[in-house]
Amino acid sequence: MAGLRARDQRSLLKAPLSVQNNGGSAHVLSDLLHHSWQYPSAMCYHVHVENRIVSLVVDAADAELLAQFWAGALGWQVVNRGGYGVSIGVDGGPFEIDFRFVPDGPKLTKNRLHLDVKPVHRDQAAELGRLLALGARQVDVGQGAQSWFVLADPEGNEFCLCRP
Repeated sequence: MAGLRARDQRSLLKAPLSVQNNGGSAHVLSDLLHHSWQYPSAMCYHVHVENRIVSLVVDAADAELLAQFWAGALGWQVVNRGGYGVSIGVDGGPFEIDFRFVPDGPKLTKNRLHLDVKPVHRDQAAELGRLLALGARQVDVGQGAQSWFVLADPEGNEFCLCRP
């Protein structure tokens, strides 16, 4: 585990050695004690990969506003603040969303990339109400009647609320 920060070494040692996968158990592909990955493969993927996505960067006119909205929507927390903006995630988790201050103002066109979120602790209708109360709004991007809802965060970034 050479080259890993002490916190990451502790995370590796506490990591589960298997994950549930369609009712079965998917085995970790390598011995975590002899591997130099920052996060165990069981936390991210069940196959060998060449790279791991560690963050999604979102341009923002108000990075703090978007970070607070998305932290509430996902049940995450702010993990870092700096001159660049604000990052949210799960403490020690393998992935963060970084909201970066940009001077060019609000977005003007539909996103080419969006998030799909799925409720974990409530049905879709209850989650829709919760997200709207946090500051999301329903938007029409030409989707028609579907089993999901297209929403926008406070700066207009579209995302979909899927069924559980």
